[in-house]
This record gives sequence, structure tokens and C-alpha cells, in this order.
Amino acid sequence: MANEASENSVPTQSKSTKVISWKKIILTLVVILAITGPIAVAIWYYVDSQTKQETTPVTTAKVSTESAKQSTTSAQKDETADWKTYTDSVLKFSIKHPKDWTISTETTPEYEVEIINYGPSETRSTGFSLPEDEGKVKLSITKGTKSEGQSLEDYVTSKESSMTTTVSKKEITVDGRRTIKRIWEQAGFGTHVTTYVQKDSTTVYILTEFLHYQENLYDLLLSTFKFLSSTSSE
Repeated sequence: MANEASENSVPTQSKSTKVISWKKIILTLVVILAITGPIAVAIWYYVDSQTKQETTPVTTAKVSTESAKQSTTSAQKDETADWKTYTDSVLKFSIKHPKDWTISTETTPEYEVEIINYGPSETRSTGFSLPEDEGKVKLSITKGTKSEGQSLEDYVTSKESSMTTTVSKKEITVDGRRTIKRIWEQAGFGTHVTTYVQKDSTTVYILTEFLHYQENLYDLLLSTFKFLSSTSSE
């Protein structure tokens, strides 16, 4: 009987040990979850808030940039919206100018178109800039001829006077044509600009501002210069 009692007592102790072990495991898991749960939530909240802060300025910048582009485009269109368009049937070009400006043409020694901003009662200078011409603009447009194999750069150089000093010279595009814009100075006569627009292999249109060079205004005038469609393929 003593042996039976002893044998019966062993399983009882084993069963009791197993119950205590699972309780400890469950209790440990509960404690771990209780500690790590709030930490995980806090980390997620922090990362999410940081992501929102980083992405919000980028979106704002894109919207602002697009708005600025639209504003710039509208402003460029509006600056010449109420200008008049002058079409020259001899040189076969058109150009826009402020509506109160005057157009005149000369035939000697060569055909020349002058666009000026003098009023009807104002006496305009016959030469380069003078003190009384302050703020005035005189844009001269003529047509030149270069040799077939002569580059536009060489042609421009051949037209430079020894009495002038080149301030800058750069290549641009006017009406889709290769163009060189030269800003120059002459002692006692200020700063001026001449633009050479190559129409074809031998024809160059020359646009010169002779009085007081106003870069923004000149560039606006230049941006409206167009060859007439009937001669654009020549």
C-alpha cells in the first residue's frame, strides 16, 4: 500500500508543476504586451506625424510654383496685349509696338524701318543718344546680305565698328531663327544693342536700338518680331 501511495503521488506533483509553468508564461506575455504596446503606439504616432510634416511643405511648394508659372505667363501675355502690330510689305516682317509709338521708313541709303516713342510734338534726334533723348527709344530695322559660306559670327564681327566696344555677345533665337545679340558702347553715346537675325543662308535682319538701351523693353519688342509666312520658307 505504501508503494501505491508513493506512485500515485508522483503524477499529482507533475500535473501541478505544468499548471504553474503555463501561468508564468501567460503572465510574462501579458506583462511584455503591457510594456511594449504603448511604446509601439508612441513610435507609430511619432513616425506618422514626422511623415506628414515632411510631405506638406513639398505639396505647398509645388502648388506655389505652378501658380507662379501661371502668373508669369499671364504677365508676359498682358505686357503686349494692347500693342499694335506693324507689318512691313517691303522687308516682309511684322513687329508689335506700344500703340502710341510712331513708325517711319527711310529709303536712303537703304530701306530702313524706324520705330520710335516720340510724341507728335517732340523733336527726335537724328543721331545717337543726346541728353534730351533720355528715356526715348529708336529701333532701326534693316536687311543685310552675307556671303553664302560666311558664318553669322563672322558677319557680326565684320559689322563691328572700331569706335565701339562690345559689352556682351550671345546667341539667342528670334522667330525660330538663329540670332546673335550684341550689346555695345560708344564713348559719349552710352549703351546700345544690335541683334542679327539670320533669315536664311545669305539674309540677315539687323535690329538696332540707337538711343537709350532699355533691356526689358527691347526684349519685349524683339519677342514680337516675326517673318511673314509667305517668305518663311525662303
